[in-house]
This record gives sequence, C-alpha cells and structure tokens, in this order.
Amino acid sequence: MDGRAAADSAADGADGADGAVGAAAPAGQAQLPTSSRYLRWMRKGGLSVLDQGLFAGANFVINILLARWLAPNDFGAFTLSYSIFLFLGAFYLAAFMEPFLIFAAGRYADRFARYFRLVISWHWLVVTTAALLVATVAGVLFVSGHTGQGMALIGLAVALPFLFQQWFMRTVFYSQVLPAYAAAGSAIFFVLQVGGIVALHSAGMLRPMSAFMVSGLASGCAGLAMHAMLRTVPRMRAAHGEVAAADADHPTFRRQVLADHLAYSKWASGVSVIAWLCANVHYFILTATPGGLAAVGMMKVLDNLLTPFYQCISALGQFLQPIVSSHADNPRRMVSKTWLIAGIWSVIALGAYAFLTIFGEFLLHFLFGPSFVALSGALGVFSLVVFPYAISMALMLGCRAKVRTDLVFLYHLLFSVVLTAAYLVASRGSSTSDEVMGIVWSNLSVRLLFIPVIFALFLRAAYGRPTSTASVGGAAVPCANQR
Repeated sequence: MDGRAAADSAADGADGADGAVGAAAPAGQAQLPTSSRYLRWMRKGGLSVLDQGLFAGANFVINILLARWLAPNDFGAFTLSYSIFLFLGAFYLAAFMEPFLIFAAGRYADRFARYFRLVISWHWLVVTTAALLVATVAGVLFVSGHTGQGMALIGLAVALPFLFQQWFMRTVFYSQVLPAYAAAGSAIFFVLQVGGIVALHSAGMLRPMSAFMVSGLASGCAGLAMHAMLRTVPRMRAAHGEVAAADADHPTFRRQVLADHLAYSKWASGVSVIAWLCANVHYFILTATPGGLAAVGMMKVLDNLLTPFYQCISALGQFLQPIVSSHADNPRRMVSKTWLIAGIWSVIALGAYAFLTIFGEFLLHFLFGPSFVALSGALGVFSLVVFPYAISMALMLGCRAKVRTDLVFLYHLLFSVVLTAAYLVASRGSSTSDEVMGIVWSNLSVRLLFIPVIFALFLRAAYGRPTSTASVGGAAVPCANQR
C-alpha cells in the first residue's frame, strides 16, 4: 500500500558512510575523492528512485487490475477502505515515520538500536489497536446490511499491522541512508502483491477482502525480510555495547523519546490529515449519492491516471526545495527562482495534459477496460487540474524556503474547507456520470480559485517579516487527488 514518498526521499541528501549516518571516519582513513562521493550519492539516489518505483508501481498496477477485474461496487468498496487506511496512515506518518527519519539520524544516532526497538514496540501496540477499531467498524457495517463494505474493512483490519510495518521499515533504512535495502524489500512486495492478486483472479477468489489480505501478506513478508537485513547494519551489530547503559536510564530514555515524537507529531499530524481530506473526501461524498460505490470506483480511475504527474511534481519538489531555500535571504532571487520552477512545471503540466487528452480514451480502454471508456470526457476536463496544481505546488516551495509552513498549513486548511463544500454541492446529479463530472468540475474550479490565494501567501512569505516559529514539524503534504 502507498506510503508517502516525501518521507522516503527526504533522507537522500543526508551525508554519511555506508549505513552510518553522521559517523566520523576512522582515524587515518582517507576521505573519498569528491568524484567518488558524487558517484556514491548518485548510486544511492538511483536506488531511492528504484525503491519508490517498485513500491508505488505495485500499488498503481494493483489499482488497475482491481478496476478491471472487480465489479464496480466492489472496486468502490476497496477504494473507500483504502482511503480509511490512508487516513490512519496520516497519523502513523506523523507519529512514527517522519520523527524516526529525523531523530534516528540525529539525536538518537548513537543509540540507534535501542531507539529502533522502542519505537517498533510502540508500532505493534498502536497498529494492533487500530486494527481492532477497524474490525469493530467492519462488524457494525456488516450487521447494518453493508456487507460489501464490511467485508472489505475486515480484510483491511487483518492487513493493517503489516502494511504499516513495511512503511516503517523502509523509513528505518532511509534514516541510515541505505536505500538498497528498502529497494530489496519493495521488490519482494511488488512480486508478492501483484502475483498474489493475479493468482486470486485466476482462482476466481478475488474480492476486496482477499485483495487486502494479499497486500498484508506481501507487506509482512517484505517486512520480515527487511528485519533480517537490518541485522547487518553496523549500528545494529554494535547494539551489544548499549545494553549496560539501557538498564540504567531506560525509563528516562522512554519518556524522552515519547516526548520528542509527541512534540513533532502535534502539527505534522494536522497537515497530514488535511492533505488526506483534500485527496479522499470526494470518495465519501460520492457514497451518499445515487451512484454510490460505483461512482467512487469511477472517480478512483480518473485519480489513478493523474497520479504519475502528481508523483513527478512531488519528487521534483524534494530535489528543488534546497535550491529555493538557498536564496531565502534574498527575496528577489528567491521569487525569481520560484517563478522559474513554476514555469518549468507548467511545461510539464502541458505535456501531461496533451498526453491525457490525446491518449485518454485509449488509456481508459487499455488499462481499465471498455466499461470505463465513457469517462474520456470527464478525463479531458480533469486533466486541466494539472496546471493550477503545478503552479500552487511551486509557490509552496517559496513559502517553505522562508520557513512559513504556517502559511502552507493555512492554505491547505482553507482549500480543504472550500473544496469539501464545492463537492457537496456539485456531486448531486441525475446519473452516476453527472455525479463524477460534478466532482471533476468543482475540483478544477476550486484549484483555479485558490491560485490568487497561494500567490498572496507566497508574496507574504517572500517579503514579509521572517519567523522562526512557523514550522509545522515537516514539509506539508500537497493536496492531491492521488494515492
């Protein structure tokens, strides 16, 4: 299942030797030549791209296969359950993954093994509790007559602990600048998940519940493999030296780690939840329309086709953020760099729009089957979203460069409120296609409406008074209809 690429790729620029972030070179050991360090950085960067491609690609392929092979209502039930999983994932991301990525390479670098063992013990406690809550909701839905949705949530409840385990283990390796291990785990996940879904379809057993269980099995196997690989990391091999100190200050250490994670996640969880709302609220609104789960499935197909563009912009943003930030003390240069990026991303958006417009009908037929070709008209309108999305994401780079993530948070909050209201009004149609088209037009309209808003916030960040208290605990997640 999908995780957040931003948390993964944030560690790519960290400096360190193989698996020992922040560790000093042994005495007498010559430093690597600049060209060798550059090649090593390029190799690890390439492995990070490979890892993300395998991990995100597995979920992209699965959504295509499920859209083709499941009945519309079943695919809608899977999509709705997956959105609930991402909602829980927003909190997990803020409470576990982002803080671990930062603290494991910094504050707790010298106590990495103890820190990992403590956080992973909390992981199992939290995700088991979350799984029981999902199972309870599933039982209520099942008893109330919503059998399909209830069965899908039962599958999610079984898979949930293992899905989050894989998310966390990939973050562990990125904290140690070891993307090769994360890529190996993602390769296992890709083969087992895609192969398992194909096997279920061949056996006539493919259902939303069984699809989640296969994903949980694939994630569990990948997680076990990554646990085994983690034992080879130098800091884990050196863990025996930490045992004596662990007995002396274990309660203090536990309280310190808990306080650090809670302080970090306080704002970060709010940003993550708002981003989730932007990307998933339309699915829940559509369940209350006459089209119901079938409309949810149709909207998911449209979102899937724009996902590669969103991921491209997200990856470029991670790479370009330091370049914009380096000019934070010179507002004029920072503004010019940001507008240059906005222009480049607009060209990319033009390419995405042209591709989806020209080949949209073919892609719908080839990837999802003939029953979805009728969405070609909606896709032609929906593909226009790439233009305001590219511009707003570029301007947010400038806000973050000035450490005005409070303005980014404000933008997301206002955007989510207006977008939800627009969805509620526009999704009332006389047919399923009208309901989907209402969502498409309202999404495009609100994004265009908010271009002046993000522009004003960007200028305020660039030329206003700098602040050191604006950080929300991490980079804000783009509001994108994706995942």
